[in-house]
Amino acid sequence: MAQAHPLALPLLNIHAKGGYTVTLEIGSEKAKVNLIVDSGSSTLVVGQLAYHPEQDQSLTATTFAQEIRYGIGGWDGPVVHTDVTIGNTAFAITLEQCPVAVVSSLEQRETFGGANGILGLAYHQLNPSYDLEKYLIEHRITPAKTFPWPFSDAGSVHHGDGQTPFSSHDLARFKAFLKDHPEQDILPYFTELETQGLCANKFAFYSQRSSIHMATEQPTKAVLAADPLNQGWLILGGGKEQTHLYQGEFQHIKVEHEVHYNVTLLGIKVAGFELIQAAPLKPEYQHFLTNGIVDTGVSGIMLTDVLFNGLKQNLAQLAQKQLSQSSASITPPQDFIALIDPFSDLDAQDVGIDMDKLDLSLWPDIEFVFAGHAECDGTPHNDHLDGHHHDPHDPQPMTLICKPHDYWQLNSPIKGKACFKIIGKLANWANQTLVGLPLLNNYYVIFDREEHGSGVIRFAEQKPPQHNSTTPI
Repeated sequence: MAQAHPLALPLLNIHAKGGYTVTLEIGSEKAKVNLIVDSGSSTLVVGQLAYHPEQDQSLTATTFAQEIRYGIGGWDGPVVHTDVTIGNTAFAITLEQCPVAVVSSLEQRETFGGANGILGLAYHQLNPSYDLEKYLIEHRITPAKTFPWPFSDAGSVHHGDGQTPFSSHDLARFKAFLKDHPEQDILPYFTELETQGLCANKFAFYSQRSSIHMATEQPTKAVLAADPLNQGWLILGGGKEQTHLYQGEFQHIKVEHEVHYNVTLLGIKVAGFELIQAAPLKPEYQHFLTNGIVDTGVSGIMLTDVLFNGLKQNLAQLAQKQLSQSSASITPPQDFIALIDPFSDLDAQDVGIDMDKLDLSLWPDIEFVFAGHAECDGTPHNDHLDGHHHDPHDPQPMTLICKPHDYWQLNSPIKGKACFKIIGKLANWANQTLVGLPLLNNYYVIFDREEHGSGVIRFAEQKPPQHNSTTPI
């Protein structure tokens, strides 16, 4: 089979509070939807504002339903089959009768932060659906399909004998209800492209921000969209050929499991301090598989308690060191802890702090050290670490650097404000680090699923933005 041509798709971060979206066309009406590019999930899901399924002449209803929850938010709804088009002005791909999940309620759209849905790029284990045919027939739901959605009103679902009826708005109970029905994984959209030979089994991701850049007061969406800092690229089926987007050699991390893009994090290192070691997963979280995932759909970095507390301790020590040296310097020290403390409340991302309180020249680089991967393309993957050539078959720890201007986002959420993009562990999450956009922003990242079974993730330094005016091929 001939190698499919890479498909270069422009991204914008203005629709999803800093998350990057790609535009697809759904259904007979070719409704344009802006979907979050998410390597941390696998479902193609859309809401019912940009897309109107009742008007879609290409729609085929099914007996399947899905319920998906993320670190924050979630949704449920029917699975339908319809036509989905992705592409650019030069070339587009249409998948006919592609599985699409449709969000059941307007309230659940808040999960997408202003986008119209999510394009999940992970593996099929994260895309389960449940066949409700037996339930639909037994309860005389006509037609015996999940679209139109029959579970909106309280009392529509009876989970077991003698239990209180409930609606699908209760995601936890609705999930329990679904578990009583036959499960079937849906082939994710990107996997379907690759399976049909329309796309090589890899994609690349290029971004520069993890929050919307607000260069002026109250800018219009058109102004925001035209700002190069709010733009990016998704390269489906390609990566290395986009040489104008990166420079130098690639480093590699092995994907440990075909679920999320699971990686092993050895620890983090604040410049000038010793490595803070990352703990392995606790026994009760072994189903999370590894202690880290690389997730393009997360606009921050979520550290485990051990790593986040260690980071704060190092920053407090650095503040003391700067304070002791301040008498000999004209630069006032930074109270690092006081500056980041407001962001223990996630709502602070919508407020920020005054940007003029920050002197990023005093903030340290933060290194993320991963279990590396042996040479897989003839390129030594980490010679830069110590200046010596390593045996390519003996993988060494691999280091990525998160710079102050990436973990602090300036001119966000409004001009003159700034947001800190590293948070501690969410209460309902495992002791697993979510490696999101602030670390990826410094790199051109290729998720290469063709290499070594479960794949590798390649990282190369981005070229400066002024060199990125050429449209990818």
